Amino acid sequence: MASFPAFLIPSARHALAAVAAAALIGVLMGLTARPSDSPFAQSLAQPQSQAPSGSTSFLPSFSLPDFGGSSTLAPVIDTETLAGVLPLDEVLAFSRDLQLDPDRSGPADSRRAAAVWPNADEARRRLEGWGRGQGYLAFYVQRRPGPTDVAVLQVWADIAPYRNAKAAQDALSDTQDRLTKAKGERLTMPTAGEASSAVRQRNGSSTTTNLLVRQGALMAWVAVTTVGDGPTVEALAKLGQAMADRMGAAQQ
Repeated sequence: MASFPAFLIPSARHALAAVAAAALIGVLMGLTARPSDSPFAQSLAQPQSQAPSGSTSFLPSFSLPDFGGSSTLAPVIDTETLAGVLPLDEVLAFSRDLQLDPDRSGPADSRRAAAVWPNADEARRRLEGWGRGQGYLAFYVQRRPGPTDVAVLQVWADIAPYRNAKAAQDALSDTQDRLTKAKGERLTMPTAGEASSAVRQRNGSSTTTNLLVRQGALMAWVAVTTVGDGPTVEALAKLGQAMADRMGAAQQ
């Protein structure tokens, strides 16, 4: 069974709501998460080979890519502009009961962005090798303990500039490969922006659909965790193009 990064595990309150709703249709969710002071569960910051017994690891370790030796910095884009790449209106199309979690959303450097991977130090070196600049993490969760629309549990997004378009593309391709190797299914969808990809991962009765979009030197990774099937390819393509348009405007 595929395992998932910490940002795809609902908080205790929302996990209980999901379990309660699933019980009504006879589905055992099993999505509870251990509380953590960090936005990400600490067990997922360990390499797979060192994960303690019974813990959840996300992806196998990979060797570091060749970054070409460039030290050029990523363009600086303000937090408000990055946050606007995935506004609340777009997220509400998935579920009217989602709201931004301010405690787990905000500016994200390479160290914070790397915390979702099983080997955070190696992930940070990858991101820094691609010249990742200050990005933005958005975490949308269900607003009620017993939401009327529980099909979508949460939406997570990481939007960040990289050294240049090639570095952003390398980051997208690397993330796509890691998601696919973690028992992900590549989806066929129209290209959004200059490059895009969608990978769907199933874990029991829940599904996480990952959308990756690049426009220029900006790359966005959106993960939608749902009960049952995830968003349609048409919905992903529409969201991806809207995000690409805003990413393009942010770099003008």
